[in-house]
Amino acid sequence: MPLFASESLPPDLWRGGRLHLPRTLNRMYASRLETLGLLEVARLGSERREIFGGPGLAETHEHFAQRFPNSLARVLCLLLDPDGRFAAIPRDLFLTLASHLTLASHHLALLDIPCGSGAGGIALLGLLAELRVSGRLPMLPLTVSIFGADVSPHALANYRDLFAELNPVLDASAISASLITRTWDATRVEQTNQLCDDWFASAPWANEHLVLVTNLSGAGRYLLDSIRPSLDHICARISNHHSTLVWIEPASRSGVSFLNRIAGLLNPFRWFRSAGPDSGPPNCNFLWWHELQSRELSGSVAVRQYTRQRWDEHARQ
Repeated sequence: MPLFASESLPPDLWRGGRLHLPRTLNRMYASRLETLGLLEVARLGSERREIFGGPGLAETHEHFAQRFPNSLARVLCLLLDPDGRFAAIPRDLFLTLASHLTLASHHLALLDIPCGSGAGGIALLGLLAELRVSGRLPMLPLTVSIFGADVSPHALANYRDLFAELNPVLDASAISASLITRTWDATRVEQTNQLCDDWFASAPWANEHLVLVTNLSGAGRYLLDSIRPSLDHICARISNHHSTLVWIEPASRSGVSFLNRIAGLLNPFRWFRSAGPDSGPPNCNFLWWHELQSRELSGSVAVRQYTRQRWDEHARQ
């Protein structure tokens, strides 16, 4: 069952069967859009479906204006799980487990890839702060070291700006967070090797490592063969740490198909176990409120989670 019953969720986040983004995140997003001169573009929206972002300024701005809140909503829906569709995955991300610690306490090293403008990390930490302030989660001391990597330096600038605005909110909820960003080409395994080196060096005292992969199915389905060496390398590098890899995509036909293809790549790593059914990634459709456009939109989310097995479990296999 979900960690939070839908009727117990803060009304600022969930009411009338509809997800609402935290006010802090809406305010931060509008402020960044105004700085970039994109506020009216975001309010008007776009009917174009295939908006994936990319390394250039124009494609980064288009994705930020048209898809950033959708990405926030997707991560929030997974974590809140109002319909109980994601089994133990949200609970694993919030609670202390037998063999390792997650977002409830201690020091988390988060690798956010490909982070784009930071929707994954921003949604995760923004929601955690909201639930702490509202009394749904305890305010245990937490240190989070984020390492965000993406092919677009323009998207990384957005991430840094949004994170700077979020940091005081995190401080007020006993979360000490830092952000380092790097440009990264996922098709270059030598860059991935250096990325992992720098990530581990940035948080040497972390007792939990989380790799958060979001929204790669759009462009990634054309590049999967090229990025596979990097995926293999990241999995190998975290295999001897208390670690979890969570992969979040839209629950469209292409998104679910992409996650199924990824499952075939990651399953050979026997130090990981998969959460959820073998038949396919847990997924759901949901409704959410777009504050800037003052309208209700439909969203969807599908997820795969892989957690490193405890060594005593591994020894018994």
